[in-house]
Amino acid sequence: MFRFIFILFYFLVSCSVDYSQKNNLNKVYPSEEIKDFVLNYTDSGRLVFKIQSPLAVYYENREDFSDFPKGLKLMLYNYDNKVVSTVSSSYARLYDNNNKVDLSDSVVLINQNNHKLLTEHIVWDIESEVLSTNENVTIITENEIIHGEGFVTSNKFKTYQIKNIKGIINIDDE
Repeated sequence: MFRFIFILFYFLVSCSVDYSQKNNLNKVYPSEEIKDFVLNYTDSGRLVFKIQSPLAVYYENREDFSDFPKGLKLMLYNYDNKVVSTVSSSYARLYDNNNKVDLSDSVVLINQNNHKLLTEHIVWDIESEVLSTNENVTIITENEIIHGEGFVTSNKFKTYQIKNIKGIINIDDE
């Protein structure tokens, strides 16, 4: 009887399931990884925007997107080939099927007048050329610091709309 119990105990202890291996079966692996990624987007030979990132990771057959786990920098150009605004973040995701870029974690948007927007999340719709967020934002200009919740602007970040504005705002008396 003792021998039977020992053999049963031995089989129970030695036959274990490695759940870490089982969980890896459902894990999605990238189809491509690109170091020092640079994408120049042109229209009729004119540079429209440039994306740079230390690492781009592309996933296929899921939702067809690229992750930028080490962040990215996006530069938008005018017809004179000069940068009109830049956007950077610590993490980003580019969706291939709907032409949107989801930027998150320490997002900074700067226009040619050196106005700076700070937020934790913003979506850039490439087709409509609109950047928007429902998150808290801070805009810093030479004379103002504006806080708000929700933000919409064009690529060039010349004019913008902010919801629930708070902060120091200078108004001309003229």
